[in-house]
Amino acid sequence: MQKIIVTNDLKKEIFDITLKENISKYMLVCGKSIALLGIDDLLNDANFNHQIFSGVSPNPTTLIVEDAVRTYKNNKCDAILAIGGGSPIDVAKGVKDLLVLEKNVPKFIAVPTTAGSGAESTSVAVIYKDGVKMSVGGDILLPDYAILVPKFLMGLPKYQKKCTVFDALAQAIESLWSVSSTDKSKEYARKAIKLIVPHVMEYINENKHLEEISLGANYAGRAINISRTTAPHAMSYKLTTLYNLPHGHSVALSLPIVWEFMINNIEKCIDTRGVDYLKNIFQEIATLLGYQNIDEAIKYIHNLIKVFDLKAPNILPEELDALVNSVDVERLGNTPVAITKADLNELYKMISK
Repeated sequence: MQKIIVTNDLKKEIFDITLKENISKYMLVCGKSIALLGIDDLLNDANFNHQIFSGVSPNPTTLIVEDAVRTYKNNKCDAILAIGGGSPIDVAKGVKDLLVLEKNVPKFIAVPTTAGSGAESTSVAVIYKDGVKMSVGGDILLPDYAILVPKFLMGLPKYQKKCTVFDALAQAIESLWSVSSTDKSKEYARKAIKLIVPHVMEYINENKHLEEISLGANYAGRAINISRTTAPHAMSYKLTTLYNLPHGHSVALSLPIVWEFMINNIEKCIDTRGVDYLKNIFQEIATLLGYQNIDEAIKYIHNLIKVFDLKAPNILPEELDALVNSVDVERLGNTPVAITKADLNELYKMISK
């Protein structure tokens, strides 16, 4: 079972884990922004034996994962420490996936520096190959430890905070309406929304409520680790690669459009729990967002996108086929209302309006 730690003393926690797990050398997977985190006391400590792999870019590829595996092996590491946003953590998961195939199961610690993907508490990674999104998954990929360091959120640029927190909010909402939701995933999703929504604007503008936002994003990650995501996430990946948008920006554009579609086509419900159940879930989401009326809740999401200035790309007619064909059918099967390719075509058009 994963251990989740909330602290502002990362060095102490790392050394405690190092002793407990008898770790001799870490591969530290990170992005170039690690220099801005103020953890020089850890990185420069002679007792922190590590090899840095910092060649991680947004939307990481299979080539990056393979390079990281070589770094791990060549430097005789026996544990993985990923510090960063979703991309470094996903690369670390990709590394562990390849090592496990060779019967090598390293300890894995994930330290998120954004409040968004919840990747530190999921067992799935998103890796791209030739511009196409691939999912790597399995319980073995869940980090052994997730260390939340709220102070890391203070230095994030506003745009990054907006994109990542929207990703967390979307995950929680999608988890609630997911066909694969369970009582436990819904419990996590409710906690996520209750922690994020009341504090989101002060977090963005004033760097307040950092612990609440960190925990909210983590709960959202735990929720989708059970339920998986749905159409808004499935639609987002090609928007990300085609228009060079951060993942959370792309998800935000898809979320209210899909919710409106499902309300207008609720008779196409594919959740075996039925239409009335789904209506109740939609109403519960609206209530959690602070609204009695579902339409008002959707307006809130549209307004949040506007306030965050998350602009839609100009989707050209000739780009629609690539967008529609990129959508993972399995993710659509997790969406509680049936969506066809023709529907996707119209949904993408609506995003661009």
